[in-house]
Amino acid sequence: MKYAIGNLAFGFAFGAFALSAFALNAAAQSGIGTEYGARPPAICPDRTQPTEGALNGEQLLFHLRCTMEGIGDGRLYLAENMTAEITGEGRAHDPQRDYFENIDASALIYPISGSLLRYNCHVLNGRNAGTSCETFLEEDATGACFKETNGNWVCRMSDLSQERNLAPPPQ
Repeated sequence: MKYAIGNLAFGFAFGAFALSAFALNAAAQSGIGTEYGARPPAICPDRTQPTEGALNGEQLLFHLRCTMEGIGDGRLYLAENMTAEITGEGRAHDPQRDYFENIDASALIYPISGSLLRYNCHVLNGRNAGTSCETFLEEDATGACFKETNGNWVCRMSDLSQERNLAPPPQ
């Protein structure tokens, strides 16, 4: 079953920017989007549920949002119109093919797929009003969900074939 959230924002984590590492508290994070002319990224105080077993649809979307939103390399990463589903059984960690930082090798990895409209936003500077974000329509995104050694869930997905445009930031 595919799960969807409309008008919630999600971002993208590039390999070097594990946005899940941004553990900003709610007070600090609430104004982050202002300099980009956008809403702030997700605030996720508890990313440990479920403690056992697979994610349900609501948890999958929550953990995607929490992992993928944030600031990296001076940009704000957000997205809209996300859909996602777990596409198979959980599998064991394979150190020969899995390159996830801080992965709990004893927990299962769940394959996921879906779609999203990703935003990479630059700080507003007077010249880029209305076009401060690049958007990437990712209609066939794939990825995985796994647990880190600290018990937090991490979910990421992306589509290498994407449609790129310039746009104002999501509010």
